[in-house]
Amino acid sequence: NLDAIAEVHIERNAYSAEFGRNSGAQVNVITRSGTNSYHGTAFEFFRNDHLDARNFFATTKPKNRYNNYGWTLGGPIKRDKLFFFLSNEYRRIIQTTGTRTAIVPTDAQMAGDFSSGRTIKDPLTNTPFAGNQIPSGRLDQNALALLKTYYARPIPGFRQGALNFSSSAPDGTRYRSALGRLDYNVTPNLSWFGRYNIDSTRLNSPFGLFANNAMPNVASSDQSHIMYTANSSVNWTVRPTLLNQITAAWYHGS
Repeated sequence: NLDAIAEVHIERNAYSAEFGRNSGAQVNVITRSGTNSYHGTAFEFFRNDHLDARNFFATTKPKNRYNNYGWTLGGPIKRDKLFFFLSNEYRRIIQTTGTRTAIVPTDAQMAGDFSSGRTIKDPLTNTPFAGNQIPSGRLDQNALALLKTYYARPIPGFRQGALNFSSSAPDGTRYRSALGRLDYNVTPNLSWFGRYNIDSTRLNSPFGLFANNAMPNVASSDQSHIMYTANSSVNWTVRPTLLNQITAAWYHGS
């Protein structure tokens, strides 16, 4: 949540050991803390398919929703001593990745009737089937069950050459980022803060992990990525020329 960020500091080179062991830039993000007054924010970004145009190859406008909203709230628990800060951001996205077309078997073809297509030969005799129709007794029932279960049906009224199926089924994204922070001024020379953060992303694609299927829900993917982080730091001013800081961090990811 951008409203939960107080400062962003980028170390490009020659940074000290406290910023990690990896080469390249280091990005240090400092979150906001509560104050002696209560403050909060709220926001939402909205997008809807009713405001979009239809894809030229699609028979209808696909469902398209984008809602990004959140809030922050901070204030005192004990004035001048203990403060809290809370933040939540949500993202709900239903968005098409494009229109896909394919050739799928018709009801007649499922019944063995290929009279409207190219010549079908008997694999046992290498001669054409009479009337270009496979006898019902030669149809494998297991294969028919697979076709009826996993293959989509032709789209009525849609035809582009041999293509008789079109889909613009949308992907789904559900995201949440939650943050809680406490700041405690123990004494004028001693302070502590603790922060806990959850980032959760769930992705659903009806066309598979890399969207490489032409038909939806044949090999769809459902991914979940959740990260938990916690930070705590104690700052002690021993004397004006001597400072002591102890920092600890914890991370767990799915």
